[in-house]
Amino acid sequence: MVRATDPVGSRFSLQAKKRLIATLAKLEIHATHSKCTYITISNRNKKPSSAIAIFLHVAVTNYRWGVSGIKPPALSIQQRLTPPERGCYIQLFADMGEFTLISRRSIWMVSLAAAALLACGCAVSKKTVVKPGQAPGPLQTATKADLIARYNQQAAAVNSLNATVSMKLIAGSAYSGVIEQYHEVNGFILASRPASIRVIGQAPVVGKNVFDMVSDGETFHIFIPSKNKFLEGRADLERTAKKPIENLRPQHLVDALLWTPIANDTSVLFEEDNEPAARYYVLTVISLPKKMTRAITMHIDVGWEIAQKIWFDRSDLNVARIEIFAPEGKVNSDLHYGDWQPAGAINYPRQIAISRPGDDYKLEITIKKVTLNETIAADRFVLQQPPGAELVRVGEDTKEQP
Repeated sequence: MVRATDPVGSRFSLQAKKRLIATLAKLEIHATHSKCTYITISNRNKKPSSAIAIFLHVAVTNYRWGVSGIKPPALSIQQRLTPPERGCYIQLFADMGEFTLISRRSIWMVSLAAAALLACGCAVSKKTVVKPGQAPGPLQTATKADLIARYNQQAAAVNSLNATVSMKLIAGSAYSGVIEQYHEVNGFILASRPASIRVIGQAPVVGKNVFDMVSDGETFHIFIPSKNKFLEGRADLERTAKKPIENLRPQHLVDALLWTPIANDTSVLFEEDNEPAARYYVLTVISLPKKMTRAITMHIDVGWEIAQKIWFDRSDLNVARIEIFAPEGKVNSDLHYGDWQPAGAINYPRQIAISRPGDDYKLEITIKKVTLNETIAADRFVLQQPPGAELVRVGEDTKEQP
């Protein structure tokens, strides 16, 4: 054994900052040093990038010698300090004049495992850089009173609508087991308060009518030229058809296009909602049970119900979503709004998605051109039964399907 001893027998006062734990398994390397605070042991004058790189280098070297079955040649002290194949670079800060550099297989294996565990626990698995155009804007703040006033102002500002649109219908869902996506059709939508609406769908190329439907809030009429059938029924009819597309009613679009203002005496809850992609304010409109007055409900528990949930995007305070509820918490309509643009003196969304969970369909509307608050003649909301078309009274003869 060769001992590394300080020639003058003195001790160094500096504390050890790093210790060498990387050489061949069970190999003891001893070095002689003079009055210096550290010794450099190197291989090819290359410094590993990290402690893990040192351990991996030694592990590969040990494996190489073990597989070959050849005993390493005897080396001089000078060569032991810089072995051609098994060395590594590290600075050894000595705290004593006499020391021994020792490497054990168990030591470097435990150290390697600890370093790898530490690296895995603290490392970033995925890093996504948000582009400036995709980053959300600064959040705006508003009170409950501000949001109610903003919603009511938007609702009161739209009395009629004349729009050129494209529509895409998706019938069914994962719950029904079948999802049918129909071809996108172009069309026109006319709407006027209080509840009049007409929707015409046309084939994209030839411009031939695919359907024509109207409603005045009391009854609806639908003409389907391809089947030569003329349907009529009550606007509030709730009948689940075998095919979800047959549940589509023109009145379902009125709630999405013409909002009902929030009355002054209505109870409204206010909260924040934080989603991964956006931040929202949410107004929850509470309704009283029918045939009950506020004076009575103040003294007894009558089962308050949710009428609406209105979501405001905090990036611009525009309405992003409206949920309309039926009694007992059933969701009648889930409406989504986007791409708000100027339409005259006010803004109006260009993307509207109408989801009807109970009717098992979703209708996506893209508004290409819109005119608000123009006078629409009443006869434009009248649809007569074409000569020779078959009349189907929906809700009266349940055996006959459109």
